[in-house]
Amino acid sequence: MQYFQILLNHERESFSTEFWQNVRGGTRYENDRSSQGGSFTMNLPPTQLGPPDSLFADSLFVDAEARLPQLPRRQRELTQALLAEPETFAFGSVREVSDKYGVNTATVLRFARSLGFSGYQALQEAVRLAYLRYTGLQVPEVSAGEGLGALRDHHHGNIDRAYETAGDLDAVCQALLRARRVIVTGESISASLAQLFVRMLRFANLRAEFVSASGVDRTIGLSDIDSRDVVVGFGLWLQFKPTLEAMAIARRRGAVTIVISGSASSPLARHAMYVLPAPAQGQALSFSVVPNVALMELIADQLVRSRRAAGHRDDELLHDRFVEENMLAPLVEKGGSGPLSKN
Repeated sequence: MQYFQILLNHERESFSTEFWQNVRGGTRYENDRSSQGGSFTMNLPPTQLGPPDSLFADSLFVDAEARLPQLPRRQRELTQALLAEPETFAFGSVREVSDKYGVNTATVLRFARSLGFSGYQALQEAVRLAYLRYTGLQVPEVSAGEGLGALRDHHHGNIDRAYETAGDLDAVCQALLRARRVIVTGESISASLAQLFVRMLRFANLRAEFVSASGVDRTIGLSDIDSRDVVVGFGLWLQFKPTLEAMAIARRRGAVTIVISGSASSPLARHAMYVLPAPAQGQALSFSVVPNVALMELIADQLVRSRRAAGHRDDELLHDRFVEENMLAPLVEKGGSGPLSKN
């Protein structure tokens, strides 16, 4: 299985290398709430605590370094490349690795086998799983024939972990209610989640808008934000540069920044005042959006409750508008049978 399959080349090129640059030195991603009186520590369950202090503490890299003196020159050079640029092996094909380091593909395959792997694909997956372990994401376990029941249990577990780590929920909702504008952004599949979240916020009568994480649209959308605004960024297991840059811009301009991402150790968390982790690892499919959607609904539900407590009835008014504008489909077609049929 490829837990980090990247569907399009341009997506792979836009993947944030900030993570790899920082893990070489063992840098961990921590939140900074300087505007709220200092730093904070998230109360995470054991499944999200205790990843290694450095990616290179993983046994894969420890073993590779230990084998260096025993390897032929070409394989030794590839081992040094693995230790220096793990992202190349995590996301590059065997052809790309051979071209970059000036060796033939057979040498790359022998190199993978010299480290104890059946081939290059197995080595690549090991590097990707090391990333999972470092960021604190739970490594998916899938066996053939598990089927619907196992996937359901997996979703339940992810949702439970998302709820357990939603300690910032009240503060997030209060920030959204106070905001002059709510801007939601994301890249790739996370952009679809961001647009869904905008729709859900509108049901709570919040003036939310989706802004692309890249290009001219981002420049225009974030041009006039300030401390009165909230910017929400979505990420799954891969964090893309445009979203990272959008959140950095928002933070620099004083906006309240909220991140809903696959891990509290996500690079996006560096630019967030509030982080809501939504475990994004899937099973056979490499990612899952179920915890993200569950958190969105949890936020929207709490917003509606808060507005009801203040005397607002936004959902009822919206339903009345649907009826007034004849937007609702009939439950029973004309001429059919049933309590709403018209003969």
